[in-house]
Amino acid sequence: MWESSRIILPQFREAQVNHRRGLNAREKPEFDEQRVEELSAALAEAIMSRDLTAVAAFGTFGDAVHVGVVTKLDPIDRVIWLQTSEEKMRIRLDDIVNVGRV
Repeated sequence: MWESSRIILPQFREAQVNHRRGLNAREKPEFDEQRVEELSAALAEAIMSRDLTAVAAFGTFGDAVHVGVVTKLDPIDRVIWLQTSEEKMRIRLDDIVNVGRV
């Protein structure tokens, strides 16, 4: 009888949702030297060829895949610039988990 009248206060509901999100959070992968070399070679090829490239960037709840042309690599700031059909985006090298041709 009391089961159907249960009410959750907004602040407790928000805390519950945040807790559930935290349970699904992923940790950033650590790559070995060989994988870093593979990613570097793929980025270098993408810059030289100016072909459409899919770049997957790490996200806590899932990777974000962006497709565009790699226009610039900034080794000092450790970022790449990717020109998509909609915008020019900046992606940190440390966040890149995969690079591939489209």
